[in-house]
Amino acid sequence: RELRQIATDPDSTHVFTVEDFAATDYIKDVLEGRTCKEPAPVEVGETVVGDLPQGSLQFLSFKVKIGRGMTFKLKMRVGSVSFFLSVKIRNPNGALYDFRLR
Repeated sequence: RELRQIATDPDSTHVFTVEDFAATDYIKDVLEGRTCKEPAPVEVGETVVGDLPQGSLQFLSFKVKIGRGMTFKLKMRVGSVSFFLSVKIRNPNGALYDFRLR
């Protein structure tokens, strides 16, 4: 009961009830998906600069008005990039996407 009072509403999203410590991996995966993999919003005209360690990912989201288009400029020193784009899917990825650019 105390956890439900402390947690942000809705409890169904923010309170985890588990039977044993074996569920900690599940909780970690859920929290990681809600935080680490949640795309960072990028405003039109904003420049994103950063270095990514090999094998890591960076998730970004852009709001685009349909019919107006968008141009991406990318400068890379090494590595490769894939863009997964969607009109309907909140977090498009290699398995779920409407369009892919390589």
